[in-house]
Amino acid sequence: PIASAEGLQGGGGNDVVTNDGSITVMTRSKSYASSTSVTVFGDSAARAGTEVETRATGIAGGLGNDTIVNTGALQVGPADDAADEARYMSVLEANSFTAGFAGSGDAQSGAYAETSSTGINGDEGDDSVANSGDVDVFASAQSKAIASSMSVFGGGDAGAKSGAFTTATGFAGGLGDDTLRNEETGTVDVRAETNTFANAASYSFAGGGDTSAQLAGDSTAVGFSGGAGVDVLSNQGILNVTALADLTSKGGTRATFDGGTTYSTTKTAAVAFATALEGGDGDDVVTNSGDATVLATSVARAQ
Repeated sequence: PIASAEGLQGGGGNDVVTNDGSITVMTRSKSYASSTSVTVFGDSAARAGTEVETRATGIAGGLGNDTIVNTGALQVGPADDAADEARYMSVLEANSFTAGFAGSGDAQSGAYAETSSTGINGDEGDDSVANSGDVDVFASAQSKAIASSMSVFGGGDAGAKSGAFTTATGFAGGLGDDTLRNEETGTVDVRAETNTFANAASYSFAGGGDTSAQLAGDSTAVGFSGGAGVDVLSNQGILNVTALADLTSKGGTRATFDGGTTYSTTKTAAVAFATALEGGDGDDVVTNSGDATVLATSVARAQ
């Protein structure tokens, strides 16, 4: 399942979008799979799995040279004090999930929950974003998989991806020459959080080309992202960026490679990235004269 929500959308053209009130954008996607089995034979490219994706944006400029001003309150995602399942925007619970491929070219299998949250997205064009209010962005995902397995026989390149993945961005410039500003009175809080639990995950590959298996809790939080172009990023107010990845693996994660695999990798990891101001491609100007706090925490447990 895929869930997507936006607060304000500029669309095409050179738009002026302002918020001096209060906007809350919340969406949630869930999947519960028990004793699920998928088998694919003889395809040139095959994809199967149980995937949960959630996307939320507070204000989107769209195409064109847009001016976006927030002087009010903008919240994307659940509140920080949300508890239990209400805390997570993407939730996957899979019990005895199995995917098998035979004779396929490229085969990809997934059993994961993924969330992307953005406060203000300029999108394409030369955009100007200014904030003197409060912006709170939270991206969260939870994945619980028990006795999950994937097998590929006689394929080309094969990969398996499982776990929880989140990306939270305060301001995104996108394509074009953008100006992103947090004024002295502005507060921007950006948080990305994943919770991954796996019990007895296994992957088997035989006769394939390049093969990879990944079980991960991956959280990325970025305050300002300029994207491509010549961008100006400025923080004069308060900017807090936090990424948390928590992964628990029980019963071992096993990957078996046999019979002619070219290049094989397997990874089990909790990964957290946090960045306050990220210029991106191009000759950018990035300045901070305010209060910026950045925290990244990753916790991995093997039991």
